[in-house]
Amino acid sequence: MDKGIHVDFSIIGSFVPIVFILGIMGYNAKLAVYGLETNKAFSSIGIIISAILVIKTIIAFGLLKEKDWAIKLGIVDAILGIIVCTIVMLYPIINPEIKFTLRLELVALIPYLLKFLKIKTQWESFVEL
Repeated sequence: MDKGIHVDFSIIGSFVPIVFILGIMGYNAKLAVYGLETNKAFSSIGIIISAILVIKTIIAFGLLKEKDWAIKLGIVDAILGIIVCTIVMLYPIINPEIKFTLRLELVALIPYLLKFLKIKTQWESFVEL
């Protein structure tokens, strides 16, 4: 897997505490992932987005350090990402005031999940050595 991507997520995740500190000080920051968007870090959506970014940071760290739990958590992350994207994409069916948007994140999340599933056995045998 590309270590550059993992380093990027590690850097992005390090901004989450800064966003919360800025939120405490009254500043707003635009947060968005998987179609979820907010300008307030301390809203329910803001906390969900921050949690997603922190989980991705933990996974990136685990993959860089070749931890045995990294692949399993990556699979869970990919599945949850697909679920969140699908819910956000289908929400306009329930609430017609919101217009439909095709979530292109699915184009990346599905191969992300397939890659994790493909290398899971190899990774686990490599980490045990």
